[in-house]
Amino acid sequence: MPVATLVRRLLVLIVCLPAPVLAADTPVITWAVTHFPPFQIRSGEHQGTGSFDGLLQTMTAKLTGFEHDVALMSVTRRDEELREGKNICTPSIFKNPAREKVWEFSKPALLHLDNRLVFLSENARQFGAGEIDLDALFQRTDLTGGILAGRSYALAVDPVIAKYKDSPNLVIRSMPIEQFFEMLVNKNVDYLILFGHETQFLADKFKQPESAFANRHISGVQPYIYTHVACTRNAWGKAVIKQVDALLERELPTPAYRKFSERWYNADDQARVRRFYPQMLKDAR
Repeated sequence: MPVATLVRRLLVLIVCLPAPVLAADTPVITWAVTHFPPFQIRSGEHQGTGSFDGLLQTMTAKLTGFEHDVALMSVTRRDEELREGKNICTPSIFKNPAREKVWEFSKPALLHLDNRLVFLSENARQFGAGEIDLDALFQRTDLTGGILAGRSYALAVDPVIAKYKDSPNLVIRSMPIEQFFEMLVNKNVDYLILFGHETQFLADKFKQPESAFANRHISGVQPYIYTHVACTRNAWGKAVIKQVDALLERELPTPAYRKFSERWYNADDQARVRRFYPQMLKDAR
């Protein structure tokens, strides 16, 4: 058969093939993610190994009927898109009253141990031996604290930060937590509010011994906290969260999924996560 004839027949076959289904025909979930180690690790040697990362990987693999677009963005940009009414989801955030006005939340999705007040061990005397009363701490003029702007710490913590947000003794900035941790190491601030495994991760990143840092429990803070999948609070978001909840109902009780909540904790803290996990299963019903 002449080559020209063969080419013509191939072209006819190609034209007659059914058109592929376009991506536009499939609903898209845009997942707004941020670099928030060790919860969400979007770069470096440990990329993709955070607890939020494990949840997101589960969602994109098992939440069928959607295309999944993972978009790295700052918290500021994410909140701007939300205010503009764009349909977005985020794999895991802490719930508070302000966020409930703009986000549609899933049932509890991950469990995390409590935030602590973290400081250099050499300065431990300045903080005493008991629990930390944030209200009293923020009034002290001899200590300067670092607060990550836009971050929700705990229901008992956020209102106190809001009360003292204009205090000259609080440095409130929107920047990578690594920069704030470096300020602590360099003694530009005296304390931060961090999770225990977050402190361990950052200490390792900056090649600091874990013993260089100490922490205190904050008064009124529960021993654990949940994060939730959240989407824009509208009809679209409610529909997506309904499917997310159905998926979580299947996944939450499995040991493989529970291990996402245990990621980056040491052995003792992993045991604490497992001790509290059954309560999350009850609260998720």
